[in-house]
Amino acid sequence: MKKIKIAILLALLSTGFSACQDDLLDQPNPNTLTEQQFWKSESDAQQGINAAYAMFYKPGIWSRWMYFRLDLTSDEGFSKSPWIELGDWTRFQYINYNFWEGNSNTWRDTYKAIFRCNQVLDKVPGIQFTDSRKKDQILAQAKFLRALHYYYAAILWENVPLVLNLNSRRFT
Repeated sequence: MKKIKIAILLALLSTGFSACQDDLLDQPNPNTLTEQQFWKSESDAQQGINAAYAMFYKPGIWSRWMYFRLDLTSDEGFSKSPWIELGDWTRFQYINYNFWEGNSNTWRDTYKAIFRCNQVLDKVPGIQFTDSRKKDQILAQAKFLRALHYYYAAILWENVPLVLNLNSRRFT
């Protein structure tokens, strides 16, 4: 009986060590573009600025929380919500920065939008355009959108980190 248990244990151990090679698990996704494949054409530049505009539809920003926050902190704002944080906002008391629905989503989506604008500002200058005005328009839109998101971030949180390009390792 002891020999059978040892044989089973050895069989399980040998199977566990020789089951799979790690490099077989690292397969590239054929449906996704890499950064080296993207940012090559005018179409890519347009898609990049469209992605920055698409952030307006995220719940942390303009499709839900930004309007709500700005309304609550206006003269018309009041809250009878069981969420204490919403009542705090009407009194300009931003003490719970971990309030997931309001603060964390807004912070995350704001900086995701800024990241997308920074991608456009860093990558589009290296793309050849047939019409240089189109390139200037895309870059101007990215600068405006980034400034808009920073403006509202500064309204909500005051001293926010400025990330002005993709290669920033430190915030200014």
